[in-house]
Amino acid sequence: MSGKRKMIALFIGVSLIWVIGTDYLLLSWEPQLYSFYQKIKGIFFIIATSVFIYVLLTKSEKINTLTEEKEKVETLINSIPDFISFKDGDGRWIQSNLFALELFQLNPIDYIGKTNSQLAEEKPFFKKTFLLANKTDEQTWTLRKTTRSEAIVTLEKGEQKIFDTTKTPLFTESGERKALIVVGRDITERMKAKQRLEESELRYKALFDHSPELVYMVDLQGNITDLNPHFMHVTGYDRVASIGKPFISFVDERDHVRLKLTFYQVITSREVVQCNEIRMKHQTGKKVIVNCASLPVIINGELVGITGYAHNITPMMEAEEKLRTTEKLAVVGELAAGIAHEIRNPLTSLRGFVQLFQAESKEENPIHRIMLEELERINMIASELLILSRPHDIFFSKTNVTNVLSDVIHLLTGEAKVNGVSLSFKKPCPFYLYGDKNQLKQLFINVIKNAIEASASTITVSTLALDGRLKVKVEDDGHGISEERMARLGEPFFSQKDKGTGLGLTVSYKIVEQHKGNILYESAVGEGTIVHITFPLVKERLGQK
Repeated sequence: MSGKRKMIALFIGVSLIWVIGTDYLLLSWEPQLYSFYQKIKGIFFIIATSVFIYVLLTKSEKINTLTEEKEKVETLINSIPDFISFKDGDGRWIQSNLFALELFQLNPIDYIGKTNSQLAEEKPFFKKTFLLANKTDEQTWTLRKTTRSEAIVTLEKGEQKIFDTTKTPLFTESGERKALIVVGRDITERMKAKQRLEESELRYKALFDHSPELVYMVDLQGNITDLNPHFMHVTGYDRVASIGKPFISFVDERDHVRLKLTFYQVITSREVVQCNEIRMKHQTGKKVIVNCASLPVIINGELVGITGYAHNITPMMEAEEKLRTTEKLAVVGELAAGIAHEIRNPLTSLRGFVQLFQAESKEENPIHRIMLEELERINMIASELLILSRPHDIFFSKTNVTNVLSDVIHLLTGEAKVNGVSLSFKKPCPFYLYGDKNQLKQLFINVIKNAIEASASTITVSTLALDGRLKVKVEDDGHGISEERMARLGEPFFSQKDKGTGLGLTVSYKIVEQHKGNILYESAVGEGTIVHITFPLVKERLGQK
């Protein structure tokens, strides 16, 4: 029997007892006043009944209101796309929303009053999840505060859901466990989006860090906000220490205006702007030329900075310069073969006639001497042209470089004295390399004669073996070489001497190249010049003392 029926039966019983009992008592005690008391009794019964009905109706309204509120709360809870569960202090399930029931497939069973362990037995597929919930529930009770954790729930179709789970414990005034509220929000899509974002960031970072180009990012004021590691390879400066500095500080002053204009165009047009052949500074002072492409960084429609790519074209430009030099040499080679032979044929006749005139002359004529010297100089120029002509056979053999240098020093000592130059050779033990003795002699003559003609007072020649290579160093204290002239050393027909042909160093560079060596000039105006020539050594070194 329901509570309502019990209440109605109780009311009827009490009313009957009241009516019958009071009538019996009034007839027994005061029969004369029975009619009067019966009226009073009826009025009292009506008032009491009215009060009872009023209280009943008021309570019924409260119950209805609570029922409506409960329905609203249940509707709200059931409409939330999170699982919500209420447990008592012993861990028994009291109530859950529809999302939780459908998630764990609890609709077909009576879950109320059961613990996680009991539900794990009834739903074996979710056993691992329920047993893990036991562990986290106990941790929350122990901490006596709201806890938050991520829980992974595997569904029967194999799909995995990730929930951000919050557990809040409630205690009685005496501190005993009262209830546990569990709320789990599905964050699967958010975590997937986060993972996709992280993967995208990793791909971007990999592209940024491992790009073969210099990648830079600057703010709207032109200050560097990020650089990839290739920055150090291009400029020689530390990447981390350079962040925060103006990007323009790493650019040659001659290109500041062009770069500023480029950044301004990017900001105003919000389009990619190309700026070619920007000269950047290198920590060592060497030349670096790049082509830059700058583009705007726009976030939520707002321009926040500029990112760009700088392609180092220095090797390409150096290759083009070498190609131009090679083309010049090719032209020289084509001309040299014909010119040298054409010069030498009449030259032989002229030399013979001058010598004949000199022999027949009774008195020494200075004109004859001058003519012979000039004819000899023409012969020397023709010899240099022949070296630059079509390839010819070179006979390599094991050559004692020390002896070759000694011969050259002995040959040029007289000319050095005439010019007031002290020429010395620090002669160590013999060093050997595979080469053509005559070509090596021509190389050293050209280099040392240039030092003599550089207004030097002292010239020192030395040799040193290091890491399997021989280094020949020719050092003078002459007037030095300017940067502009240094850049054109070895170029055919480039000479600043009054009687120079511009072919001596061209020949020297070619000889060094044929011997798989390197030649490097180190000079400053007014401070002299040091020429470093290196060759691969023969493995064994003979005649060591």
